[in-house]
Amino acid sequence: IYVCKVGKYEVLNTKNQFLICQGIDKNGIPFYEDRASQYGLAFSGFSTQALFFDYDMDGDSDMFLLNHAVHQNGSFALRSNFLNTYSELSGDRMFRNEGFLPASSGDEKRDGIFIEVTKQAGINSSSIGYGLGVVAADINMDGYPDLYIGNDFHENDYLYINQRNGTFREENDQHLMHTSKFSMGVDVADINNDGNPEIISMDMLPSDPYILKRSFGDDEYDIFLDKISLGYNYQYSRNNLQYNRGNGMFSEIGMYSGIYATDWSWAPLWMDFDNDGLKDLFISNGIPKRLNDMDYVNFVSSEEIQKKVNENKMDENNMTLVNKFPEIKIPNKFFKNKGDLRFTDMADSIGNDKSAYSNGAVYADLDNDGDLDVVVNNIDDPVLLYENKSNDKKDKRFIEIILTGSEKNRNAIGAKVIVFAGTEIRTYENYPVRGFQSSMQVPIHIGLNNTKYDSVFLIWPDNTYQRLLWNKGQTNQKISYVPGHPVFDYSTLTKDKKGTTSPLSDITKSTNLLFKHKENPFNEFDREPLLPHMVSREGPALA
Repeated sequence: IYVCKVGKYEVLNTKNQFLICQGIDKNGIPFYEDRASQYGLAFSGFSTQALFFDYDMDGDSDMFLLNHAVHQNGSFALRSNFLNTYSELSGDRMFRNEGFLPASSGDEKRDGIFIEVTKQAGINSSSIGYGLGVVAADINMDGYPDLYIGNDFHENDYLYINQRNGTFREENDQHLMHTSKFSMGVDVADINNDGNPEIISMDMLPSDPYILKRSFGDDEYDIFLDKISLGYNYQYSRNNLQYNRGNGMFSEIGMYSGIYATDWSWAPLWMDFDNDGLKDLFISNGIPKRLNDMDYVNFVSSEEIQKKVNENKMDENNMTLVNKFPEIKIPNKFFKNKGDLRFTDMADSIGNDKSAYSNGAVYADLDNDGDLDVVVNNIDDPVLLYENKSNDKKDKRFIEIILTGSEKNRNAIGAKVIVFAGTEIRTYENYPVRGFQSSMQVPIHIGLNNTKYDSVFLIWPDNTYQRLLWNKGQTNQKISYVPGHPVFDYSTLTKDKKGTTSPLSDITKSTNLLFKHKENPFNEFDREPLLPHMVSREGPALA
């Protein structure tokens, strides 16, 4: 178990822990020993979450450490000022597993060691990386794991594309048109069964009109433009769903899909609730103290409070500022995938739903009835357990793939199952870290319903593959890695897309209409703030 902590801050001087199980005590309880220093993972700083995956494809698990910055003087400046800089406390880290060391005397186990390769691997490690979410996935389907990082506040989200040589390239602005502004939890999955994974990021746009009207939202337009001029990408304060178009580009369809406003949201989890073959969506919600409440902002902005703050008269025993925070508990969200990139809110189908301050969440088939249940962590409340009863009639077929990987990757992290069924290509990836500060230790769950599949491939983390055969009525399959399988050809998934051509062609030069329209630098929102769009920015007149 790797434990993330906050260290080297005021009175906190702790380090992250790497707890290794030492066995079972006489009471049947496992006991652990912290070996973070021995493994080279005793980082001390502002850590959010760790993700273990084999980024260099050498067979063992490396570690990406997501950290979170704090606001300080100079944070809101040219983004180029922070590129290629290194923050000791808040910059993200990449640790490469160097394999096994000789066994120590008296210890039969051989322990690995990690070395930091943040700069060499191309990972941003500046003081403005406000990391809240991280997920690994083969986003471009080339057989190598990529990373998506959700950053809070003004810093861009990071889309790290694996260069297949031990390095990454951050390519957010090359593939995404815009992202969430206050990105929190993230997840990646193929939601429309075309073989290409989609990306979802959480934000804090309320759906309740009452909460929406009393909450601060996006920046004013002038500030928005200032951030663009400083080098930051287009960001909007709402959930973003990035639809993978299969050509390296994504289209953001959160509003189209109906999942863009779910309030202060943390953990998005893609999973097939009802075994119909389509991945549905769970979202955890809640914040105990609503920092963006306009009544509260007006309170702390008063002359009296600001005077106390500036004169350092608000000590840790003065709870005035804290007690004035509004507290609004809200329920979590379940969305059913309708199959057309649209989702239906299942609020009316969730019996006895409870409002809470929820954050981390995991799914698992806890009662072994063939459908995935959900466990949610809450602040100042017991955990929530959602029992899934969709398969009580046992009328929708499913199968769970239980994998045992190679010696240095026993959980087969990075494995895929690809189901070819008619025109569909259903992709499932085995990366346990998803959502927000959570990890799913479950088999690969595949809802089949009445699917007539043509073929099924299991691709191991080393990109070798084998075909799978499922008997009628079979509900699980245990498979252990054996070396020697052929290497999977990923071009078979993309060759049809690469061969397509656009029905349109660019004939601008041949028309001699070499005209470029330039808008007047006039901000209509300054005069009419209630305008939904600026009429003057709709382009030139056509006749």
